[in-house]
Amino acid sequence: MMLRNLIPLFLIISFNYSVYSQIEGQQLIDSLLQELEYSGADTNKVNLLNDLSFNYYIINPNEGLKFGFDGLNLAKKLGWKKGKASMLTAIGSNYFALSEIDSALYYFIESKNISEQIGYKRGIASCLNNIASIYNFKGENKKELETRTEALESFRKFGSNKDIASAIYNLGTFYRRTGDYNLALEHYFEAADIFLKENIRRNLATVYNDIGEIYAKQGFYPKALDYYKKSLEINHEIGNKSGESLALMNFGYIYEVQEEYADAANYYRKSLAIDKETGNTHGISSSLHKIGVIYLRKDSLEKAKEYFDQSLEINRQLGHMQGEATCNTALGDVYSKMQQSDKALHYYEISYKINSELGNYQAIAGNLFSIATEHILNAELSDSLRRNVEIRISQSSIKKKYKLALEYLKSAKEISEELELNDLLVGIYHFTSVCYENLGNSAKSLEYYKKYKTLNDKVHSVANARKIARLEMQYNYEKEEFEKKIAEEKELAIQEQRNRVQYSGISVLVIALFIIIFVMMRYQISSFAFGGLVFLSFLIFYEFLLVVTEPWVDSISKGEPIIKLGINLGLAILFIPLHYLEEKVRLKGKK
Repeated sequence: MMLRNLIPLFLIISFNYSVYSQIEGQQLIDSLLQELEYSGADTNKVNLLNDLSFNYYIINPNEGLKFGFDGLNLAKKLGWKKGKASMLTAIGSNYFALSEIDSALYYFIESKNISEQIGYKRGIASCLNNIASIYNFKGENKKELETRTEALESFRKFGSNKDIASAIYNLGTFYRRTGDYNLALEHYFEAADIFLKENIRRNLATVYNDIGEIYAKQGFYPKALDYYKKSLEINHEIGNKSGESLALMNFGYIYEVQEEYADAANYYRKSLAIDKETGNTHGISSSLHKIGVIYLRKDSLEKAKEYFDQSLEINRQLGHMQGEATCNTALGDVYSKMQQSDKALHYYEISYKINSELGNYQAIAGNLFSIATEHILNAELSDSLRRNVEIRISQSSIKKKYKLALEYLKSAKEISEELELNDLLVGIYHFTSVCYENLGNSAKSLEYYKKYKTLNDKVHSVANARKIARLEMQYNYEKEEFEKKIAEEKELAIQEQRNRVQYSGISVLVIALFIIIFVMMRYQISSFAFGGLVFLSFLIFYEFLLVVTEPWVDSISKGEPIIKLGINLGLAILFIPLHYLEEKVRLKGKK
């Protein structure tokens, strides 16, 4: 759902765990660079270069490659094969971030080969995970599933519980992406249980976030928000700013799809502020793009263009081709709404060219469809001008535009049918029918209209089934929340009743003690025993006051220790007059 999720969060990049795991972003890089200055040409320096390369792949992959190759050359010089394998993986990860998929695959395979040579089982499993991510990007689902399953089996034999949970998580992500949400949730919950038991809170927050994404895709927005909130709270507690940013962006998405655009933009801006603070340029470009989408939905086209332009510039600087393609598509949408057809086609064609280089066929199908519909809109506008305004536009030039649109639609149809992109196919069949109708081919127009109608009914049937399931789940959720609230209120009432009984008992005890004191004043008893009884009575009374006034004190102090201490000290001062009374009573008791 998020551009920043291009690289799987559990992509196992480094074979060496860094002592800097609690720091992130530019702060971590600065720490590593400082230590690098004082390091010798040894294996420790290789590890530092590996950590730098890995951490730069999010912020600046080109810089990450420089450190990656420096580390690789040093590992070769030292003859340290494990370090060499580690650096190859880091280099592959930076190429992956740059969308240079073939280069990334080459370095991942090289790393795997070295790990096999030295018998490094965990390293092999890590490489399998990374290679599976390449298959994911290429849309080779069968190969990805096989490779991820093989990685999980290897980790179960040779890896830590964290490795196993991460591999389970990756399989869950595969099932989520391929639409099998039940299997995805099953794997996510299994991974979450392990992360919870192992107290690996950062990864637990990520799983909670992705569980939220599944519920969001299914339209179960309250449950999605519950898991986003869990993720946000954990990330805030552990100081994981990038995790906080992602959770806030997902909050924004929930409000966006519910057309609550002001709230959505507010969360996107909060996400943007954190990304700027941490120097997460990928996150910045993603947040800018999402804010641009909000303005596009509201038809604030100039503002939308401004944000898309900013996002595009960052993606160009990063060499992030997929981000560039997405921004160009968005700018095409802006100009299409502005009815500036030539500019819209210009940006759609740039996006198409980039996606073709990347081999992103789903995006290619979308680009082809956008180009086709723009030509159709152009043709319809020309026909309208020809009919209603005295402008000479030949019928043949209009038909030429429909024919051109038809060519793009045919190409989009081939890809969409192969990838089973039914939502896109509905539009393709509809506009194909429109093109044939305007070209005078009624038989073909009817053929595609029937295809459109059949598939549209199917898609709407699925959508309606999902809507019913969503409403049922929302009803069950609200019912559970209501029952939970009732149970909590009952428990609170029972607790309050229990407290009242206890307070009454303590009050009776304190009164009884003071009555005993005044009764004992009439008898000759040990002054030590009498004084002890008086002291105990006042002590119990003071502690009782602290318990009774605690809620009031907390509401005033807001948890600030110094304020609580001051209030409690004030209560203690009130007992000074009672101290003199105690002395008099004690002296009277002696007489």
